[in-house]
Amino acid sequence: MKTDAQLKSDVVAELAWDPAVNSTHIGVAVEDGVVTLSGSLDSLAEKYAAEKAVRRIAGVRGITNSVTVKGLANAGDIREEIAGALARHAKREATHIAVDVDGGVVTLTGEVDSLPEHDAVVGTAFAAKGVSRVVDRLHVVH
Repeated sequence: MKTDAQLKSDVVAELAWDPAVNSTHIGVAVEDGVVTLSGSLDSLAEKYAAEKAVRRIAGVRGITNSVTVKGLANAGDIREEIAGALARHAKREATHIAVDVDGGVVTLTGEVDSLPEHDAVVGTAFAAKGVSRVVDRLHVVH
């Protein structure tokens, strides 16, 4: 069984290795095998990537992810990112999707043509800088 100090060392190394996480902004504490992550990152995607990285480590008994998302979400930027994501997926323009931003909470409403299109839109909002929560009110019409 690993000591808490060994686990902390493993967690710090794993976070530093993971390209999806800016580990310089994450604090790590370990008590009785339970890892607590703290600090602030740019997106929900990065927050959950950090948690996913810790889950891969043998000996971790639990995770408390207290990382916050910093900055404020920008509706215009998120709309542009969604349009770009749909274009990359060879889908139609994001003209039927409304993006409402209140602080870090993004609410998506409108219609999409397929589940892959839905996932591209929600995933893009989820990964956008400053987003702390995504409310999905999209409807798949086909």
